[in-house]
Amino acid sequence: MAGIQVRPGLVEFEVDLAFATEHPERRPPREAEYAYFRRGTIRFSGVTSVVWRGMGAAPATDASGANDWGHFDNFDRMGTTFHLEGDFGTITLEAHSLEVVLTGPA
Repeated sequence: MAGIQVRPGLVEFEVDLAFATEHPERRPPREAEYAYFRRGTIRFSGVTSVVWRGMGAAPATDASGANDWGHFDNFDRMGTTFHLEGDFGTITLEAHSLEVVLTGPA
């Protein structure tokens, strides 16, 4: 995970998305990768509440020298409540919508 932004009404995770085998946009993995990845943003809009436990922990550094927040160990949704866990800590938020925006090259 490349980054996390929390702003009034909005929470965004910049991530490298791994595509499932049956995903219509999946392609063969790039050289030296074991799966097809594409950069994207997971965007929560209409956020009314955010609780971030473990906030402030330093990210790891990946092979390219960029910050790496790890991956999601848990990503649960119950109605408008989302509960996310990973190396970044634990985030529980209330949001009206969730969208995934592909931002990296195909």
